[in-house]
Amino acid sequence: MSANTDTGEFDPAQTNTQSSGRSGIVSRLILLAVLLVIALAYPIAVGTSHTVSSTISSTLPNKVWADRHIGASVELLEKEQFMGWAADQPGWHPQSRLTAMPAFQTGISDVISAFAGHRAQFQDSEQRDSDLWHAHTLLQSVDGQGADDRVYAAIEALSRFDGRKARALLDDGSRTDLLTGDVSLFLAETTDILDRLEALAAAESRGVFNRETVHVYYHAKGKLYAMGSILGATDASAPEVDGLPEALATAQAAFERAISETPLTVSNPQPGGFSFGGNDVMVLAFLTGQVRDELASLLKILESQAGVNVG
Repeated sequence: MSANTDTGEFDPAQTNTQSSGRSGIVSRLILLAVLLVIALAYPIAVGTSHTVSSTISSTLPNKVWADRHIGASVELLEKEQFMGWAADQPGWHPQSRLTAMPAFQTGISDVISAFAGHRAQFQDSEQRDSDLWHAHTLLQSVDGQGADDRVYAAIEALSRFDGRKARALLDDGSRTDLLTGDVSLFLAETTDILDRLEALAAAESRGVFNRETVHVYYHAKGKLYAMGSILGATDASAPEVDGLPEALATAQAAFERAISETPLTVSNPQPGGFSFGGNDVMVLAFLTGQVRDELASLLKILESQAGVNVG
């Protein structure tokens, strides 16, 4: 209770003034808290919208497909579409501010594009399969506006091809020959990834937050993830091919190691320089080299087993 300092009597006006002052302070604190939440909401949304897989699903593909590698490719694209194709998001969308996720997704689409283009060539004909070639060309340009529609169209084209194969409307070669071709393609892709990572590690231009470093690193991760997922869909339990199940399992383990780390900032210090995070680029290059070696061993086994069917 407040009293008049001259007369010692209670002064309601002074009490109201103090109460109004406290109310004003509370209002300003609430407004400040609201503004802080608004300011932090977008960066938080950007961070939470960043989704990059660090494991390869052991159940891919989940549906029944005539060609399990085609089915795995379709389901990979469907999964990324469900998460949101980052490169096709409008400017206000949190995913449009990301670097790693769009690079990862284009790495996936680049591998599936190369895979579809490779498979488009019939085993016994010079004619290209129209559906596979359509998917190949669509997936070559999925890094800008309209990308989501092109990914969807590629999914439809791959699915049409598998439907025709299920109805025995085409013959694209023995399963052994197809797997051999797929592994050969993945070996070439892995070698290209390794070359790019080694060039990045040797580059003179570096920085703690270098967008080009992040892009190259996560594009490589996306490629490795796609190849490991497609190869992991191979069913090698039925055929009697010496060393094939073991070689597939070893290659899969190498792919798993290569994609297991997903750093927020990709470290690439100068040779001999210090970094709290080590050297992410060199570590990935080393692990990619292991993948390449295991694919080369797998390819030797397949090339020595011509004519044996594998799933």
